[in-house]
Amino acid sequence: MSVVKGQNHSPYNTMEMNTSIETTRDRLYEWNSNISLALLPNDVILALYLVIGVLGNLIVLYVYIFKMENKKDVRYFIPVLAVTDAIASLAGCGVSLLTNIYPVMFPVPGLCECLWFFACVVLIWSGLLNLVIAYQRYMKICRLGKNMTLAFRRKTLFITGSVATVLSLPSWAFFARVPVYNQKMNVTGNRCGSRYGTDLTFKALIYIYQGINGLLSLVIVIGIIVFYSSVGTKLYRQENRLKRHVSSKVPASPSRKSADVAPWQEHLDVTTNGESKGMTRNDLVITGGPTLDAPKTEMCRLTDEIAKHDSLYSNLEREPSSKSQAARYRVTYMFMTLALAYILCLVPTFAVNLSKNIESNDFWVNFNNDGVYSLAIMFCLRLHLLNNVMNPFIYFTFDKHFRREVNKLSCFACCFGYKS
Repeated sequence: MSVVKGQNHSPYNTMEMNTSIETTRDRLYEWNSNISLALLPNDVILALYLVIGVLGNLIVLYVYIFKMENKKDVRYFIPVLAVTDAIASLAGCGVSLLTNIYPVMFPVPGLCECLWFFACVVLIWSGLLNLVIAYQRYMKICRLGKNMTLAFRRKTLFITGSVATVLSLPSWAFFARVPVYNQKMNVTGNRCGSRYGTDLTFKALIYIYQGINGLLSLVIVIGIIVFYSSVGTKLYRQENRLKRHVSSKVPASPSRKSADVAPWQEHLDVTTNGESKGMTRNDLVITGGPTLDAPKTEMCRLTDEIAKHDSLYSNLEREPSSKSQAARYRVTYMFMTLALAYILCLVPTFAVNLSKNIESNDFWVNFNNDGVYSLAIMFCLRLHLLNNVMNPFIYFTFDKHFRREVNKLSCFACCFGYKS
């Protein structure tokens, strides 16, 4: 009699398997929870970035599209910058928050690729727009006031957007939900990151892609610095020349000491054979005496001197001061500040990417052991998101038209809340 050997379906083996699965899940959950709790301060900062960045840039978009009458020239790019900043806040902060909450238990396949793609598009596009605006300011101020036509601005937006999209397409292949192994806990999790561990060829392609993006960012930063350095030098020279021009025209006479005395009422130091020295207009044309005997041509000459004296002060009053000159270039200063904020927020991110490999297993396995150091690394890695939050405040500081419309919206919101 033959005995058929089948599988052993003992309830004890099933219980052991279920216990093993539950133990693995518990270890994975413990690992994820430890990292997630350590990243809680960074979560608070990212949540503020998300709320302020999205709401602030939506207000910028609304004001500059519906409330601004003059959207010509450089203000044309501000709504586009607001769109990129809002998307960057949403996608960048979104993927960062998800990777903080689920550092080794990233939940949804495909979500990582999607968020990284949009984050890369808006990051590259905003950098290119900052470079285009710097070039526009350079042409307007340093090249005899040359402006971009509307057709050229539209082509620029299309070209920069297309370049950003094409350069971001490889992110679909290079970023995904990848496995991460903890040898100490003997458990494997999933995180949203680069596919470094696939094979050597794929890893080399990722390094090449990141090198191209890094080189592009370096070109953008250098271009912005070169253009705005020329613009700043030009403005500085103009203001100094204006100060010297105004100071050289101010006369040293005390004729303007009293606001109640008109210039022609002051005595002129004009002589004709010693007869007219110290005479005023009233002495010449109103009162009698020796002025009536003066030659007619001499009276006309004295009147011309008085007219020139009056014209001098009239022209000086119309000359723009250095303060009005600064207000005149306020928009340029605004975009210089935007570019400076962009560079200062971008440099720490690239420094961390070059100095620390956060895609390695060791970084996430030893995350809790490093403590504050790991938290500082993650903060610097996401610091470029701060630029999207700062831009609405920079517009509010420098653009008086935008500030006035935002104040109107604030008053309306307060009145509406009070009535309701």
